[in-house]
Amino acid sequence: MKFKMLLPLLVCSSTVLGLSSCGDGKGPSTPGPIDADVIFNVTIPEALKSGEKITIGSNINSWTPSNLDYTFQKVDDLNYTLALDLDTSTELKVEYKYTKQVEGMTAANQWRAGEKDANGGEIENRIVTIPANNTEPIVVNDVVARFADPDAPIVHTVVGNLDIIEDFKMPQFADNRTRNIRVWTPENYDPADKETKYPVVYMHDAQNLFDAATSFAGEWKVDESITDLMLEDLSEGAIVVGIDNSEYRMREYTPNWGNTKNAEGDLYGKFIVETLKPYIDENYNTLTDKDNTMIAGSSMGGLISFATGLAYPETFGMVGAFSSSFQIPTQEDRLEFINSLDYEGDLPRLYLDAGKKETLYTYISPVSNELYEAGYPKDKIYTLIDEDGSHSEVSWSKRFPAAFSWLMSEESGNFKPAEAKLTANMKLSSKAATYLDSLGVDAQMLLYTGSLASSPKFEKIDSTTYSAEMTVDEGASIDYKILFYKEKTIEIYGLDTNGEEISSTVVCDGLDTKIDINVDDFTKVAKLDLDIVVPTKTDEYFATYDDPDADIILYTGSLANSYYPTKIDATTYNLTAFVEPNTTIKFQTLYYGTKVELFETLEDGSDLSTWNVITVDGEGLVEKTYTVKGWQVPINVSITVEMPEITIPDGNRIDVQLYGGSFGSSWRNALTLTHEEGNTYSATVKLMSGTVSFTVGYIVFEGEASSPSDQVFDSNGQQKKEFKLAFKDFDPNNLTTFNFSYSGANFN
Repeated sequence: MKFKMLLPLLVCSSTVLGLSSCGDGKGPSTPGPIDADVIFNVTIPEALKSGEKITIGSNINSWTPSNLDYTFQKVDDLNYTLALDLDTSTELKVEYKYTKQVEGMTAANQWRAGEKDANGGEIENRIVTIPANNTEPIVVNDVVARFADPDAPIVHTVVGNLDIIEDFKMPQFADNRTRNIRVWTPENYDPADKETKYPVVYMHDAQNLFDAATSFAGEWKVDESITDLMLEDLSEGAIVVGIDNSEYRMREYTPNWGNTKNAEGDLYGKFIVETLKPYIDENYNTLTDKDNTMIAGSSMGGLISFATGLAYPETFGMVGAFSSSFQIPTQEDRLEFINSLDYEGDLPRLYLDAGKKETLYTYISPVSNELYEAGYPKDKIYTLIDEDGSHSEVSWSKRFPAAFSWLMSEESGNFKPAEAKLTANMKLSSKAATYLDSLGVDAQMLLYTGSLASSPKFEKIDSTTYSAEMTVDEGASIDYKILFYKEKTIEIYGLDTNGEEISSTVVCDGLDTKIDINVDDFTKVAKLDLDIVVPTKTDEYFATYDDPDADIILYTGSLANSYYPTKIDATTYNLTAFVEPNTTIKFQTLYYGTKVELFETLEDGSDLSTWNVITVDGEGLVEKTYTVKGWQVPINVSITVEMPEITIPDGNRIDVQLYGGSFGSSWRNALTLTHEEGNTYSATVKLMSGTVSFTVGYIVFEGEASSPSDQVFDSNGQQKKEFKLAFKDFDPNNLTTFNFSYSGANFN
């Protein structure tokens, strides 16, 4: 490694996400029964020495653990606490790590004693989420496994050459600020070789890019990654120019979009383009054109890379935005910037990513779609959501090689538009609105697409104005109608001015398609008001079934299309339903639930021979009355079967079954009788009135397995020997027991 120190080394703050809302917090306060939003309790591995303090570095203090306003108070030698009263007008996600600040430390080495895992390795940010308008303190109990040794020798990990240019002037800023610039070149870089030139990558938070000694949370390993790509002949290398962060980090990395407070992103971008790049091009062997110039960073660094790269497309041909803090500006401000871009020009290749373990991944799809909808070329956008990725240098170092390779290549991006939004705005004529009011039904107005499940509901804006939205694939063709619908009650369709049913198609070009629909009238319905009179002891009779889900319905042959009347009293039900004019309804009245299914009968208890019929003539109100004559009565039937002598092999057994009709349609679900004694088998079952047909048979079992034939036979090997039980003259108020004996002699 060639390590050229041009000026003294400087260490500054981290690249970890900063939330703008956190910056307005009310600051730290003392622990105890106070108005705190979060209380941190931490157990440390060993007692502090004289001059040492426990502090926190977090997005609520700009990741500055040397800020002693965030010092923990001692509970005992190993336990410390800190209470914070924050601005929780919106949900707040606090990311943090513990540090040990030693007397004499400065901002330059404030992370030298940061927390580590038990093996001394880096850990991911700790996270606690505080709900909006929090009223009770959230108590966090943490344990620190280990702190880094602030006195340990500094071990540099740079691979290749690193020049550190100290106090580089930033003339764009009126306060005469300066910055350390770290310029990395490959191992074989030769300043004298003016023929061999390299692409240039401009990056931020330079302390965390190349050297573990200058990073509090591990390094990006940009130097190792590019070196490995070169060794594998996957890259010819690059020069990486890292700009140190400072106490101005949040300001410099915040774009001047909208009215964002304290934003200095425009000045920072100008510094890179107008001052830093010319210096690098003059003093290093660079390829100066846009196709060989990249800007990249993470978190706030990703946001300023996005803003600067797209604002200067003539300078940057590649933009790498890792875990970008797109939550900092408002969506409106970001859209204003995106819509201001020149989409006729040659825009940069754009890489957008985030990890699934950070909320920033939720911005990848919206931002990429905003760009695409504005006109950004699809083949120049690459998006990635890392399922295991977190907001950390460790994750960014893993994703950097592939991102760098794609940005430097000519491969097409992988962008796929998100689902498009279709908005339907509907206007009713006064005639249509008046007709709906006259129906007096609380029902859904749907943009009907052929399936009730996928049809969006219109929201009522006023008496004549409605709006509906649905998401579809971009370019999808949607067929639709207008449907006023309530299950089992009403279904009418919108009509145009010609009296034709509105039926049209919309093609969803782009990601936001709007259609306007005018409804002049609706198809007409008739209102059926049907009183259903039931036998006087119906309630008393039904109570014996103990089925709370059971109810009376008008069964039309399909439960889905049947009607569900409302109970008025013990003998009357009422059905109000809307049907098409001149409709004939065929039905049977059914008492139906999870345990019972009883159809109505004639006066003598026999089954209905035909369906009941009600005809609804014309439009408007049609009043009808229907009387139920009786209900089916289940009868307790005791069945005894005496089987003939059957010889079966030792160790086997037989099951005697009643097969068919009410006993099961196959031997697998037939009624198995209980063996009483000798050759006698019996069962008691509930059967409906009427005639029941069945077959008596048996199955031979070899151990616990049935015989290979799996068949039911009588003693003569016949399967279809049927017997009938006819139930007549039963008393509907008293359940009757019938006894039926079957002699094995009947097999002959």
